Amino acid sequence: MDSLQAVKLRRLLLSSTDVTFDNHACRQRDFIYKHPIISQLVSAFQGTAINGPEGQIQSFVSRYSIQAQPERPNVILLIGSTGSLGANTLAHLASFPSIFKVICLIRPRNGSNGFERQSQALRAQKIHLNSALWDKLEVIQTNATMPRLGLADAEHERLLRQVTHVLHCAWPINFKMMLPSFEGQFKTLRNLLDLAVDASKFSFKQPHKQPRLLLLSSVAAVGNYKTIYGQSKIPEVPMFDENCTNAFGYGEAKLVCERIIENARLTHGSKIDVSLVRVGQITGSNDTGHWNSKEHVPAMIKSSRLIGALPRLDGVSKKNVSVLGIR
Repeated sequence: MDSLQAVKLRRLLLSSTDVTFDNHACRQRDFIYKHPIISQLVSAFQGTAINGPEGQIQSFVSRYSIQAQPERPNVILLIGSTGSLGANTLAHLASFPSIFKVICLIRPRNGSNGFERQSQALRAQKIHLNSALWDKLEVIQTNATMPRLGLADAEHERLLRQVTHVLHCAWPINFKMMLPSFEGQFKTLRNLLDLAVDASKFSFKQPHKQPRLLLLSSVAAVGNYKTIYGQSKIPEVPMFDENCTNAFGYGEAKLVCERIIENARLTHGSKIDVSLVRVGQITGSNDTGHWNSKEHVPAMIKSSRLIGALPRLDGVSKKNVSVLGIR
């Protein structure tokens, strides 16, 4: 369009509308050039056009800049949600507004409903979730020791695209089991690590947000440290001295898992963020006062009824299930 055509178009627009143009931008001779497309002309007549060079510059900058990718919502994959610590952890995680979903993997049981089993586990711990928190939960019954966590390909693929954090707090409380009997736990941990590594492929647009995996280990993995080194304060570093581990299957198995975690950090640290927490004896919940009857102290009190005595204990523990290993 040349200048003469622009003038004719401006006059035509002025004569065909009943808007008062005493101070309107369309009275300017370069009105057509400032609004070269129909949508801009409409905005100018409606008074919604971006006027001035600063507004136009910012408009073009916003339109053609590379936009940041939206962050993946926080989705937690939780193993062990039917246990005492796991159930309290589940309730705590679900309470965070920043967490979009918590996916619980629980062992299958014939004729059982996953949500009902999870609900029973929460009720057993005197934990109540409102409907908004229940809406955050997804329960999948599967054998996590199987390849791909025992999931169908489509479901496994969905978890890869969704999961941002993996929390492993499932463990059999049986101090008579020998190390080979814990191999299923090693398989589960390996499968969780594989999932986290594969999930990193879907977070490449956000390299600062690697999939994270947290293992709940035990002080039993380093329970003999004071005897070996003469220091009661145990360093928060990987433990490579097997002599520091309590010499029974439970502690040895926890050490195996810690070593697996450390190897994952060394070989795949650029893809996933792995860490562990060594948990000791914990009390009941601050909120409900409910204790896990299988923990050491309740079991000790039960046995005292038979033998008519209690051990002399020194010190006070302030570790409770409401806060331990969560933050």
